[in-house]
Amino acid sequence: AIEHNKVYRNDDGLSLYETDEATVSHNDSFDQLVYDGIYADAASERNTISYNDTYRNAEHDCHDDSNGTGTAGTANTWSKNKGTTQNRPGLCKSTG
Repeated sequence: AIEHNKVYRNDDGLSLYETDEATVSHNDSFDQLVYDGIYADAASERNTISYNDTYRNAEHDCHDDSNGTGTAGTANTWSKNKGTTQNRPGLCKSTG
């Protein structure tokens, strides 16, 4: 589990590469300099990503490249994440 972290000013914040069945929750990921606050690659499946605050990240606050029957057509479950930008509608809710 990746929980209760504050991640900022990196290339990418919290990244899932070929990761299955992980829990990512209650993290703050902000001000990433190059990419995303939270990122899941195409080979990451069955992860639960919830209750994270993501903001002011260079590319997206919430980003998932996987495909499946999960949230917004991904292979993962995203819920109750706060953020403004996302590569697929439904990964995060506006912080404003």
